Amino acid sequence: MSIPILDTPGAGYQGQTAQRGHGTGQAWVADDYQDAQAVTPNDGADLPGGKCRALLVSVAGALKVTTAAGTTITLTATQVPAGVVFPLRCSRVFATGTGATGIVALY
Repeated sequence: MSIPILDTPGAGYQGQTAQRGHGTGQAWVADDYQDAQAVTPNDGADLPGGKCRALLVSVAGALKVTTAAGTTITLTATQVPAGVVFPLRCSRVFATGTGATGIVALY
């Protein structure tokens, strides 16, 4: 099984995939996640599981988040494509300013 990723060492992210098997000649593995929780965007509350390691977005759209460092940023739909693991550690996904749906926090 492979999953789309946004960061591949030495290569662009367009069309890249990651597979388990780092160091075995297979594609690079972005990260190992131990848990996943569906995200309900909320302007007044942080993610219930704490700071996530990445987000998976099922349907492209703008995404407004507070990063693990405390910066609030809005990313456009073109910056957050659908079906991609977005390796951004964050503590909150806002309802206002977020059009992306099917968001899953990966821990």
